[in-house]
Amino acid sequence: MTELEKLCEQALYEEMKVLEDGRSIVRDTANGKLLFRKRLTFYNPEVFAWLKAHSSRYVPRIESFWQDGDELVVIEELIQGKTLEEILEEADHGDALPFGERIRILTEICNGLSFLHQADPPIIHRDLKPSNIMLTDDGVVKIIDYDAAKLYVEGQKRDTQLIGTQGMAAPEQYGFAASDPRTDIYALGKLIERMLPANADAARIALKATNLDPAKRYASASQIRESIKKVREKPSGLDSLLEKLPGYDPSRKKHRLAARFGIAALCALFLAAGVFCYVLLIKIPMRQQEAYASALKNISDVRTKPDEIAEVSKELLQERPYDKLSVDEQAMFREIAELLVRKCTSDKEGSPQETGLFLSDICMSYLNDIQQMGVDGPTAQKIRICGQIRYLILKKKWGDALKALEFLKGLPNEESERENVYKMCEEASDKHLQDFQEDASPTNATSALKFYSQIAESGYPDGEELLKNYYEIVLSHADAKRDAGDYSLADKFYMVLLPYEDDVKRNSSEPGISEKIRENGYLEAKSEMDGGDYVKARNGFLQIADYKDAAALADECAYLRAEKLLAGQNYEQAVSFYEEIPGYKNADEQCLMAKFKYCEIASENADETAYGYITELLAAGYPGAEKLSEKIYTWHAKVETGMSYMIGAEQGAEVRATLSGGPPDGSTHIRFELIDQENGTTYDWTSEEACKRGESYSAYYRVSSLDENIFEKKFTVNIYADDGSKIGSFSGCFSMEFLPDE
Repeated sequence: MTELEKLCEQALYEEMKVLEDGRSIVRDTANGKLLFRKRLTFYNPEVFAWLKAHSSRYVPRIESFWQDGDELVVIEELIQGKTLEEILEEADHGDALPFGERIRILTEICNGLSFLHQADPPIIHRDLKPSNIMLTDDGVVKIIDYDAAKLYVEGQKRDTQLIGTQGMAAPEQYGFAASDPRTDIYALGKLIERMLPANADAARIALKATNLDPAKRYASASQIRESIKKVREKPSGLDSLLEKLPGYDPSRKKHRLAARFGIAALCALFLAAGVFCYVLLIKIPMRQQEAYASALKNISDVRTKPDEIAEVSKELLQERPYDKLSVDEQAMFREIAELLVRKCTSDKEGSPQETGLFLSDICMSYLNDIQQMGVDGPTAQKIRICGQIRYLILKKKWGDALKALEFLKGLPNEESERENVYKMCEEASDKHLQDFQEDASPTNATSALKFYSQIAESGYPDGEELLKNYYEIVLSHADAKRDAGDYSLADKFYMVLLPYEDDVKRNSSEPGISEKIRENGYLEAKSEMDGGDYVKARNGFLQIADYKDAAALADECAYLRAEKLLAGQNYEQAVSFYEEIPGYKNADEQCLMAKFKYCEIASENADETAYGYITELLAAGYPGAEKLSEKIYTWHAKVETGMSYMIGAEQGAEVRATLSGGPPDGSTHIRFELIDQENGTTYDWTSEEACKRGESYSAYYRVSSLDENIFEKKFTVNIYADDGSKIGSFSGCFSMEFLPDE
C-alpha cells in the first residue's frame, strides 16, 4: 500500500472511543458501522491478508489493515458479547453453564479452527485460550486475536519466535520444533480440560490432544469435534465404578491409569500383573527416555534467551538426574548447556575466565545450579570451556578457539572434544574452498586467508600446509586473470595475498607478490597506452617509474597525448603536457608551436594565458611572434547594449564597452560616440578614469518622450581609445534586455 493509499484508508474511519488497553472503537464514515481498531507490534501481515479475503462466522471479519512504521493497524468487526474466560469465571461463582452449551461451544471452536487450518498454507492461531474466544450476544462463538498467528511453513524445524500462553502453549512453542496445526490441537485439549473438568470422556480426548509428541495428537480439529459430540454428561459404568475409589480424580492422567490397572488386576490377576510390570518397569521408562532424548535433541538447536534455556535445562535434570541418563543423552544435555554458555559469553564484561572471555551472572548461577543438581565439577568445567570455544568459533576467532583447547586438559573426554573442534576446522576449510570455487572473488579470498592464517598460527595439524595450498590457489587465479588481461581484478587478488607472503615461505627464486604487482601495473599501463588512453597509462607508468622502461614510457604517453591535443587544436592542454617532458624528442619546439597557435586564435580577445605565451615566444625569438604581439597589444572593445529603465515617457538605454588586448601594462580612456541614424544627432561620452584590459565602462542614453521609442530606432556606436583609434563599434537597435551585472 502506497503512502497516499494508506492516508485515504485512515481517513475512512472516525475514532469514537479509546479503550483502556489503547485500542479503539471507530466508525466507518461511509456507512456509519462501528468497528474495532487495534495496533499490533507483533504480527504476520499474510495472516490478515488471508482473513480479509475469506470470511467465516467463527472469525471476526477483517475490514482493512495497513502498515504504520513498525506497527500494523487492523480494522475489524466489533463483537458485542463476553469472552469465554468471563463466562467460565461466572460459572465458577454459581452461574450455571449447562453441559450441552459447553459441548456446543467446543464444537464451534473446532469449526473455527478447521476454517483456519484449511487455509493454504494453514493458519496457526498459536494462542488459543478462553480469553481469546468470544460469545456474541446471540451466542455465536468467535475466535479472536490473531497477533500471534502465523502461516504454516513446510519443512521449518522450529519457530523463530517463542509465542504462546503458559499452561496453554504446546511444547513446540518453546522451541522444541516448528508450530503446525497440531499446535492449536494441543491448546484445544487444554481448553477441553477447562471446559469439562472431571469428565472421563473429555479427559481421554484432552489426554490425546495434549500428547508431547505432535504426531500422536489428533490430526485435525474436525476429528476432535466428532469425539466431543460423543462425550457423555454422566460417566460410563466403568467410570462410575472408578469414581467410587477414594481420592480418585478422573481429570488426572495418573488416577485414570492407576484405576484401570487396578480393575484389570482384579479381573485377571496374573495377566494384569504381567502387563502392569511390563508397562511400569519397561514400557513407561522407555517412552520417558525417548521423550527426553527427543526434547534434548530439539532444544539443542533452539535460538532463544539464555534464561529460558536454563529453565528448560534444569527442568529436564529434575525429571531425570544427569547420572541416570544414557551416554548419548548426557552428550545431548552438555550440548544444550554449552549453547547456553555460548549465549552468555562476552569479550567485554562479566565474570573473567581463563580463556580471556567473560561469563554473565545468569551463566555462572546456572553452572552452580546444575552442579547442585548432580552434574559433577569436571563435567561442569568442561561445559564452560566448550561453550566458550563455541563462542569463539561463532565469532570466527579460530586461532583463539584452538588455543582454548589447552584448558580442556585433564577433563572428561578431552580428546573427543579436541577432535570435534578439529572436525569443525576441517569443515570450515572445505567450505572456504567450495566458496572460492563457486565465486572466486577477492572478498572470499580475504575471508579464507584470514581463517587459514589463524589455524596455522595456533598450531592446528597441517595448518601451515593448508594456508600455503590456499595461497597457491589464489595466486594461480590472480596470475590467470593477469594473463587474460583483467589487470584490475588481478591487482586486487595480489593485494589480498601480500600480507601473507612471509607466512607461506615460498621459493625465493620465484617472483614475489610486490614484483607481481609491479609487473601487473606495467602490463595494465601498456595495455591502456596501446588503447590510446595516454593519461591513465602515464599515471600507471609513473607509479612504477623505476620498473623496466616505465619512466620512458610515461614520457612517451605525455608526448603522444600532447600531439593528439595539438592536432585537435586544444593548444593550452597540449602545452601543459609538452611542459611535463622538456627535452623529450621535439617537445620543446612543439610546445612553442602550440603557444603560438593559441595566441593566433586569441589575438583579438587575448586573455592572460595569451599574454604569458606571447612574452615567452618573443623571448625565444619565435618566427611571427613580433608581428602577432602587435595584434595582441592593440586595443579592442566588445560593445553590448541593453535597457536601463523604461517607465512611461522615461526611457534609458545602457551601452557597455569591455576592453581586451592593449599593451601588457597599458590603460586608456574609453570614448563613446553615439549617432542617431534618423536625425544624425551625435552624442559623446568619455570614461572618467583610464581602463585596463578586461575592465568595462558604461554610457547611458536617456530621453523623456511619448513620441518616440528609442528601442525601435537605429543607432551607431563607435568606441575610441586615447590615441583616437576606433577599437569597437555597434550598429542597430538597442536591446530591451537588461545587461548582466559585471
